[in-house]
Amino acid sequence: MRVLVSVAALIACSANAQDLTDVATKAPAEAFTETRYGQTIDDPYRWMEDQSRKDDLAKFVHEQSNLAVAKLGALPQRAEYAKIIDSAIRAGAQVSTVRVAGSYTFWRQLDPNDRLAKLMVRSAAGTRILFDPAKEPASAAGPAAVNGYSVSPDGKTVALHVSFGGAEIGAIRFIESDTGRETLSRLAPVWSEFQAQWLTADKVIFTRLPDQLINNDPFLGMVAVVGKPGGTFTPILGPDVAGGPEFSPTSFPLVKVSVLSDWVIGLADNVIDPAVFLARRADLAAGKPAWRKFAESSDKIVSFTVKGDALYLISTRDVSDGQIVRFSAAGGARQIVPTPKGQVLTGIVAARDGLYLSSRRDGISHLFWMPGGKGPAKEIPLPFEADLNGFSFVPIADGSGASFMLAGWTTAPRGYVVRAGKLSAAGVESTTWQGASGLMAHRETARSADGTMVPMVIVDRAGADKIRPALIEAYGSYGASTATPSYEPYSLAWSARGSAMVYCGTRGGSERGRAWHDGGRRENKPNAHADLVACAERLIELGISAPKRIAITGTSAGGLLAPVVAEKRPDLFGALVARVAIMNATRLEVAENGANNFVEMGDPRTEAGWRALAAQDAYLGLPNAVDLPDTLLTIGLNDHRVSPWMSAKFAARAQAKFGDRRQILIRTEKEGGHGSGSARDLQVQEFADIFAFLEDRLAAGKTSSSTTTDPEHSVENPGK
Repeated sequence: MRVLVSVAALIACSANAQDLTDVATKAPAEAFTETRYGQTIDDPYRWMEDQSRKDDLAKFVHEQSNLAVAKLGALPQRAEYAKIIDSAIRAGAQVSTVRVAGSYTFWRQLDPNDRLAKLMVRSAAGTRILFDPAKEPASAAGPAAVNGYSVSPDGKTVALHVSFGGAEIGAIRFIESDTGRETLSRLAPVWSEFQAQWLTADKVIFTRLPDQLINNDPFLGMVAVVGKPGGTFTPILGPDVAGGPEFSPTSFPLVKVSVLSDWVIGLADNVIDPAVFLARRADLAAGKPAWRKFAESSDKIVSFTVKGDALYLISTRDVSDGQIVRFSAAGGARQIVPTPKGQVLTGIVAARDGLYLSSRRDGISHLFWMPGGKGPAKEIPLPFEADLNGFSFVPIADGSGASFMLAGWTTAPRGYVVRAGKLSAAGVESTTWQGASGLMAHRETARSADGTMVPMVIVDRAGADKIRPALIEAYGSYGASTATPSYEPYSLAWSARGSAMVYCGTRGGSERGRAWHDGGRRENKPNAHADLVACAERLIELGISAPKRIAITGTSAGGLLAPVVAEKRPDLFGALVARVAIMNATRLEVAENGANNFVEMGDPRTEAGWRALAAQDAYLGLPNAVDLPDTLLTIGLNDHRVSPWMSAKFAARAQAKFGDRRQILIRTEKEGGHGSGSARDLQVQEFADIFAFLEDRLAAGKTSSSTTTDPEHSVENPGK
């Protein structure tokens, strides 16, 4: 999940230490200004975006990284963190992504001595390794990794996505479940998010990246195609597909097939709020689908499933917590299906024995069963406070049931199957680290600036009663819930050393439904900023931590949140960690995968969208910032989701402004991407560096410079 290494200035660890910025290569500032919607933008590191100068960017990052890694490696607590983290992640087998099909059960498994997870299978013949990436010849980019997989309805063939070096663009391979032999031809290029779907016994559907790039972005103009592996594939959904629906190049064309229906679901997926279509299986197999639209993006669809002629959609358009809408593929009026009150609906799975629903409230998962697809829904108690993920239909002989994983704050993931409303273990279970037994999770709320109560979870030692370092993690985008239980052995190691790990469920997530999501996205992102500040202030009220002993971290879209808050309240935070983060949001229009984020974050091609992004742009906020906490950035030079230059630009500008009094470090890794597919040994080193940095910076009196909040600072006025 995480990435590795460093880039940027290194300031002395103490007043007497050598200032390594004197010997590090600094990024040259090159004059560049532009005017956007009446605002003059000074961007001296715009050159880093230039593809023709990517070698210059990489050189800067690696040189700074080498110095930072050496500096962090010299911290006395660093070796102890590496030891604890290694112990936590090697406590035993770690499993994920359970799938059941026919008489087969599949899962990914990371054993103590593995760098990357294997794909396992259990059948009447026993349990065995189906695919081991460690046995793949490494490419120049780095080791192989299994990013995801799908299974044929009979369970006899697996289609797994494999890429190299942490990159998420790779190929789908077909593996026989009984022999482990690769069959058929590989499908490429494919993004790891998208898996093959079996349409018939010999035809598959997959979403292919374009042969020719649009604006140098491999994720624009993707097309779903159908055919026999090794043969010709016919476009069936996407931009410029003959006879197909109108389709934006920024939308992902996805197709979902179920053995329970002759109708196939098509999506124009905008990362959120997809448009939903249906077409007949036979027409798709012939390469001539007649798609019928059943939902617009404005219907705010969260989940979907099909059974017979019935299409079920969870819509949040009219009800913030979601409601189930039933359509008949043959036509007729839509029907509202009664669902449990007070629950945020998150998933729906159709099986022959009825409908299964997953939901959350303040991040805690619940499971319901509707026999025959009709209410009232019956709750199926879960064994512990958990996150339910990987919710999918189980195509066993009678087609009844669903499978999923459960994970808790201090309980490692376990696989489960539910049939006829009865929950049972799937016989696939991770080993929980023994050190987690001394930790506890408790829930609190924080009052935000506008009075909104924000959910937060604190994980630390049981009975801890003294002021201690605290690390707050927040994301606040795409309706992803941060207050949802998550078993993170890396973070548990931080708590085991006596510090508090805090999860702040800011607006922009889904802790309290669609209104909570909308309340923290695009032009509403400042609400999420205020929510994160409130969580930090609540820690101080509770006597858990103190100003300058609190750090904040955000990953990926969390870069729209944590770094901006650190700029706004440098008096409150002693450190910032931004991992593979979106830190220059106003430049999404030229970034790889940038256009796909417009719907969530704002469209920089419009004045309203650009101004919304400017309020989330940490790079643009630096000129007006009065101070910045000590900062560690991670960059994946193989990252195709968030352009590496975003963090590099931020580092260079922060170093130039605050490098005489603040550490601004970057950590990178030649095998690093966005985090998916990163080898475990590299992750151990990354988090040992991160936590050693944080413990050092948050130690009492370490960050002693007095700073004040500048009421005039505003990233809404970046050209000021």
